[in-house]
Amino acid sequence: MELTKEQEIVVSLSAGIHLVLAPPGTGKTDILSQRIQIALQNGVQPEKMLCLTFTNRASKEMNKRIEDRFGKTGVFIGNIHTFCLTFLKEKFIINNASLLLDEDEAKNILNESISSYIDDLIKSSLINTNDLTKFRHQLQKVFSDIKPYNLSQIISYLSYKEHYQLPDEVCYVELQKTQDQILKGIEPTFDNSYSITTQNHLREVARLYVKNKKEVNGIDFDDLLALSFKYLITNCHNENLYEWIQIDEVQDLNPLQWKIIEMISNENTHRVYFGDYEQAIYSFLGAKLSNLQTLEEVATLHTFSLNFRSPAYLLNLFVYFAKHFLKPKWKKDPIPFSDEKPDKISLCFREIGGTPYYENLYIVTKVLKNLPKDEVKAILLRTNKQADEIAEVMQSENLEFFKISGFDVFKYAIVKTTLAVMSVFNDQYSRASWIRIFYELTNLTTLKEARNFVVTSFSLGFTPKDIILDSLSVLEDFHTSLKRDRIIVFDTETTGLDTEDDDIIQIAGIEIINGKVEKLFEVFMNTAKSLEDSEKIHGISREHLDQFAISPQEGLQKFLDFVGDDIVVAHNLPYDYAIMKSNLRRYNLSFSSNITFFDSLDFAKRLYPDLPKYKLGYLLERLKIEGVNSHNALDDVKATANLLFKLFENNDHLFEKRSEFIESHKSVFKSSQKKLFFIYSDLEKFLYTTSALSFLFNKVLQYCLLEGKFVNPEDVKKITAHMDFHLQVDNLKKLLEENINNYSTYKETDLVTGNEKIIVSTVHKAKGLQFTNVIMPNCINGNYPFTFSKDHSEDARLFYVGMSRSRKRLIFTSCSDNEYRPKMVDNVLTYDQNELSDFTQYLMRLLDYKFIDVKTENQ
Repeated sequence: MELTKEQEIVVSLSAGIHLVLAPPGTGKTDILSQRIQIALQNGVQPEKMLCLTFTNRASKEMNKRIEDRFGKTGVFIGNIHTFCLTFLKEKFIINNASLLLDEDEAKNILNESISSYIDDLIKSSLINTNDLTKFRHQLQKVFSDIKPYNLSQIISYLSYKEHYQLPDEVCYVELQKTQDQILKGIEPTFDNSYSITTQNHLREVARLYVKNKKEVNGIDFDDLLALSFKYLITNCHNENLYEWIQIDEVQDLNPLQWKIIEMISNENTHRVYFGDYEQAIYSFLGAKLSNLQTLEEVATLHTFSLNFRSPAYLLNLFVYFAKHFLKPKWKKDPIPFSDEKPDKISLCFREIGGTPYYENLYIVTKVLKNLPKDEVKAILLRTNKQADEIAEVMQSENLEFFKISGFDVFKYAIVKTTLAVMSVFNDQYSRASWIRIFYELTNLTTLKEARNFVVTSFSLGFTPKDIILDSLSVLEDFHTSLKRDRIIVFDTETTGLDTEDDDIIQIAGIEIINGKVEKLFEVFMNTAKSLEDSEKIHGISREHLDQFAISPQEGLQKFLDFVGDDIVVAHNLPYDYAIMKSNLRRYNLSFSSNITFFDSLDFAKRLYPDLPKYKLGYLLERLKIEGVNSHNALDDVKATANLLFKLFENNDHLFEKRSEFIESHKSVFKSSQKKLFFIYSDLEKFLYTTSALSFLFNKVLQYCLLEGKFVNPEDVKKITAHMDFHLQVDNLKKLLEENINNYSTYKETDLVTGNEKIIVSTVHKAKGLQFTNVIMPNCINGNYPFTFSKDHSEDARLFYVGMSRSRKRLIFTSCSDNEYRPKMVDNVLTYDQNELSDFTQYLMRLLDYKFIDVKTENQ
């Protein structure tokens, strides 16, 4: 689509700080992608570019557009937590042994900390035995009286303030308010000999939470932000800062996120912020409109006004609403791209006589069935409970629908476990995945036990794969072989990275016998493929090959003769083995079946589990090993041999601890091996077959179901349908490598494909989506605006976000008899009869209104 003048200006920006106010439907996502493409075309270095998005969906869409045009560029496109994780790994603040905790895992450690704290208090208390039960109950009530969400907020606040000692301006002000309100008046007092404030209880739990995370090297989402800030506050003057930054949904950033963005840029950084005052609905996450207002003072302001989503009759209603309730800062009113005319139900309000049940029944049996079958219909609700209630009615009417609310499908234990099993086939060092597997599929009864077992295993050089395959002495056995046997270390240089298509042009090997280096082997081989790109890496030229190379068949046979039946080692073995195997296959050659292969990179990860990376050059430097990683195969095998000697020196104490650990965990090792061996070995045989990723997902899921786990089959269909929609049938190993990390971080909203006919969602989760038809139930005061909302302007913005998802029809409903609708009158909670929402009452003159008595119709 042709760009508007406003869009052309923003796309062409290349310097300065800019704020783009982009109302819904004005083509913002496309402009974000085009700006990246133009910056790359103009020579901006990818590693100097940063694009921050608010959702996985937005980053995935942008990444796809850029990769389709440029291939893999190296431009970071993702949310700020993913950026901080990448940043901290690059700065070696966190390493491969760090355990990234998702929300549920962090909550589990918090609950463990609370239980441990209560137990410790009781053990140290001086009160008599008769009062202990009452004492425990009172302590537990301190924490149970605080809503889980508020509790996690308070712990985050205390962690920022007391553990990280972050300044006030970057701590969430909302958290301080929340804490003050929650703690006000709550101070349980026991007998005179023991009295402690709730504040101190919470501070002690926060300290214990930090301690318990540290014991397993755990990092939660708050830690990612805090650690990034702490590093930058000390080192930002030494950093190579970003030259080009753009941020989407800037109104949703909290103060700490704002500060991090400021610190990775300077006065010369080109920054473009995209936002919308009218879509700011995340104050409960710490977002502040004042940050956007401050930005306006230093940025050049741009506004997108042409709406490509909604026709004139809808857009006029949005503008009419926004001007009254939101006081928008548009330079000019949004204007429609389409002048499509409305039909009879394009803008309507239906007030239903009766309870919410009858309102839901009317929506399901009348509204949905009267809308065109081939059009997407979205029912957007204020709360998860409301979404559950209408979903029940839809199920009773046998309607198929996609629900995005309440309990996210990716939070099901069985889904987490299924994805964890798939993940370890892609990365056997994934601690988080193995913890989940050992907790759900073995006899370890608590997540804490599984966490401690897996973390300790890795620290001693075990991988859970050793346990499953009963190869617990792999390090000890190789250590013995290094001293007594013949070992060949080899490396290759190639024409490229495609293990099936590219050619090997150099093979080097080094022979170790009884712990001493003996013979060297080197051969160069001819190729008809271009060396233009690969020569820049390994320095092997066409002239060199013309002078020294022999035929591939002859060179490969010489190498096989050199290896014989002995042990073979390579650094990053999977690549060298795969390309060697494919090259051998072309000439009907193969390795001896008696050979045992090892990977020195695997040994390094086992013996030095806390390093941030394991490339050969880094290991040589970090471990002070003689040798160079020149990308010449002969240099690299010499360096790899020296690495082996370093890795396996002075390991007697480690081997003793490994032996003790095996002895003390015999029952766990035995039961785990028994339960997991069949699953692992059965699934492994499918990895190199051609199939759909959904096939592997369902296969793993069936094993998990055998362990007594439960999941709603309809929820599983959401995941497999998404896989089948987006992914072609291919080699399963390749599909895992390319996609499993995405699915492990997805939320349910990311599974929307666009093919769904009916979607039920909360307004918050529908943000960023659009639908042909939008239905907004429960349009009553007490819901819009919400009775207990502190800020009715945010309620108005939420309502605006909901209705602006519509592309064609917008239908509001309410009911006349809702006994659950609370109302505050003179600070007293009452339950009066329903009143239509102030929001919809104001819009009534633009709506087709009808009162419908569903109870009478159904009698």
